[in-house]
Amino acid sequence: MRFWTLTHAAMAGAALMLAHQVSGKAVRDSLFLSVYPATDLPRMVIGAAAFSLLLVPLWARLMSWAGPRTLVPAGFLLSAAGHVAEWRFVADSAPLVAPITYLHIAGFGAVLLSGFWSVANEAFNPRTAKLTFGRIAGAGTAGGITGGLMAERVAALFPPSEMLLLLAAFHFLCAAVLFWFPPPEGAARSAPQPEAAPPREVFRRSPYLFSLAGLVLIGTAGAAIADYAFKAGAAETFGKGAPLLRFFAIFYTSTQVLTFAVQTLATRPMLERLGISKTIGALPVGLGAASAVTLLFPVFPMFAATRAIEFILRGSLFRSGYEIVYTPIPPADKRAAKTIIDVACDRLGDAIGAGAVQALLWAGPSFLLSRVIGLAVALAVAGAWVAARMDRIYAGMIERRLLSEAAAADLSGFEESMAVSGVLESITLRAARKGEGVTAPAAPPAPPPADRAISVISDLRSGDAETVRCTLRALDRVDLIIAPHVVRLLAWDAVAADARLCLEPRAAALTGLLTDFLVDQDQDFAVRRRIPRILARAGGHRAVDGLLEGLEDSRFEV
Repeated sequence: MRFWTLTHAAMAGAALMLAHQVSGKAVRDSLFLSVYPATDLPRMVIGAAAFSLLLVPLWARLMSWAGPRTLVPAGFLLSAAGHVAEWRFVADSAPLVAPITYLHIAGFGAVLLSGFWSVANEAFNPRTAKLTFGRIAGAGTAGGITGGLMAERVAALFPPSEMLLLLAAFHFLCAAVLFWFPPPEGAARSAPQPEAAPPREVFRRSPYLFSLAGLVLIGTAGAAIADYAFKAGAAETFGKGAPLLRFFAIFYTSTQVLTFAVQTLATRPMLERLGISKTIGALPVGLGAASAVTLLFPVFPMFAATRAIEFILRGSLFRSGYEIVYTPIPPADKRAAKTIIDVACDRLGDAIGAGAVQALLWAGPSFLLSRVIGLAVALAVAGAWVAARMDRIYAGMIERRLLSEAAAADLSGFEESMAVSGVLESITLRAARKGEGVTAPAAPPAPPPADRAISVISDLRSGDAETVRCTLRALDRVDLIIAPHVVRLLAWDAVAADARLCLEPRAAALTGLLTDFLVDQDQDFAVRRRIPRILARAGGHRAVDGLLEGLEDSRFEV
């Protein structure tokens, strides 16, 4: 399937899925709070989290066995059938159906959400993912707006239970889209994917995943705390039944509209200019700032505003940046780890947040809201600290993926050139450690230098390895005038190690120059081959973009 057709299919699936998610939240919350008091909500959240944690290992194993393109559409069909059954029995057994519906939407719905993004992650490579995931998430937001508006109208015109049939229709259509969803381009030509290792083994050999898991757990714990304050205030303000359902539908729809605006106007500029860390970090920073203001003004409109800010940032900036982090992970490992992180850690964070609220309820109502919001602020600070490390984590994942693919590739076409280059470099480094100089053919003497920069450039171009090494070691700072001459020395094995050590401390400032040399096919192959190692030290999204551009090099060694 062509790239744009694949993108459109993913956008349609995201729109239907988010339409179900937004309208489903309104149905879930209003149905439960119409039957049970708000003080029972933390226990229900903990129960939903436990259900998800029991479901995740089975789902992860099935994902590894059947693959997301087969399992996820079947899961959407099963969910649609479940909603029809709930609609059939809700009128006669509301106290039983209400918690079942809560478990269905909060537990199984989260698994399906993660499964959809697994399908999308396997369909796009890291480069195309950065171009399209913002658009896919934007389509999902538009679908969420539509779903919320439909939920409000259904609640106004029909009994609230009729919403369950609308939820069934959304998931049935989502299954139809994913059944039609094609394999990624070139899948038929690629080698079979290895069987996924157990999740414990995947996490052991990919420690980056622990940071992702921590980010999700901390973020959802803070969101659960803000969510309780919001829903308890809503139940007290709007009562039960249709008025509460309409309020939740309007609230979730309004936040989806704002999410769509942020997704459309801010996500791509944030990713391109500020990088993944700051884009993801907008969520904990925004939640922490809103919670701090709520401590000063503890009224229901502020609870609603705090919940809305968390919802908007999670559905736009955080989601787009977070999903991009997954793209370099090998598909087999991704299938085993993504459900664990997206669902198990997410639900565990819900359980921790709800458990904290429940403990405060048991301790007594005095200062309950101030303690709850203060805990949300503390979790937001921890989440911001983890998010600040995402750029380096993403670069490390790309490096591991490239090394893994290089080890599995057929290198017969260039083994000889790599071996010769490696031998020359090792001989040069051993000679350098012993103090031996390696002399290249002498170049014509340069004219007397007019200033220090010209003098340094003259020494770097002298053709004498010992002179070049001494000049490089004497440099305390490589500026933009001297840097191009130092980069070209990476082609000379005798001084390449010294040139690299000279460039690495200034890699962040020289990212643009290094990228230009990396993507210029007219530059010496040895220069292009050695630049990625220096760029990897730079950190930041510009360096990651440069490394991704290097994937287009005609020589696989690069």
